[in-house]
This record gives sequence, structure tokens and C-alpha cells, in this order.
Amino acid sequence: METPTITTQAQMIADIFDETRKLTRFYLSKVDPAWAEWQPVADGVPLNSAYWLVAHLTWAEHALLVASLGGPKLDIPWMKHYALGTDGTLHEGRPSFEELVNEFNRVHQHAMQYLRSLTDEQLEEPADTAAMQWNATKRKVAYHAIRHEGTHVGHLGWLCKIKGQKTI
Repeated sequence: METPTITTQAQMIADIFDETRKLTRFYLSKVDPAWAEWQPVADGVPLNSAYWLVAHLTWAEHALLVASLGGPKLDIPWMKHYALGTDGTLHEGRPSFEELVNEFNRVHQHAMQYLRSLTDEQLEEPADTAAMQWNATKRKVAYHAIRHEGTHVGHLGWLCKIKGQKTI
């Protein structure tokens, strides 16, 4: 595979996010739809299911790399059920796991296309983060999106290991 030519900082940030997403996709390939909605409990504390994690990552990428950066929003009504502060439950009428993964991929393609279009100057502009109650530049929000994805990919890895999936 040929290494892309990076001409802007936004393109570099998008490449880093893409590399993190590759790891997410690796663990996601180990998730069996038959147990995707299974919610494990550790020391009496319910953990998030693989389904919830993928839905939440879909919401987060859209919220952080599209909405907060000023991009054209996609209309995906179910995402609000997996926003910041939701409790890990799955909503009624949710899409199948396969449909969820398709939307996960569609949002990623849309977010990466928009992020790559930003100039270095635009990355220094304030992001629209009022809903999250913090002030940040678009660059800092994009950095946070990478950290956020990396955190939850670890959760997917744990679920795969708990379910006996070979990951290494």
C-alpha cells in the first residue's frame, strides 16, 4: 500500500484516526453478531456491549468530527440513544448489528472526507462544543476523537477476549 502524500495537518490527523479505526475494525471483525448485544457484568457492574460501543463510536465520530467541526450532518435518528452520558442500554427499534456496522462505516467515510477538507487555519478555529460544555479548537476536538476511539477499541478487545476470540 502506498503511503499518502500529506499536504495539510487535517490530512495527517485523519490518517492517524484512520489507523486507530483499523484497530477498531480488527476487533469488530472478531465480534459475533450472536453475542454483540451481550452485556457483561464485572463485580456487579454492567459493562457496555459490543453493539453499544459501535453505536456510541458512530455517534461520537459524527458529533466530534462532523458536527463540532462544522461539517454537513447526516440524519441518523438512533444515534442520540448512544450519546455522551447514556447508560449503556440498547434502544427499542434499533438497527440490526449488520446495519449498525454499515452506518458506522458510512459515518467514518463522511467524517474523514470532511476532516481532510479542512485547512490548517480552520483547525485553529473554535469548535462547536457547547453541547459538551468545553471550549476547544477544531484541532483539539479532532485529537480528542482519536483518544476516544482508542479508549473504546480497548473495550472491544476485552469483550473479544472474554468471548474467547483469538486476537493475537
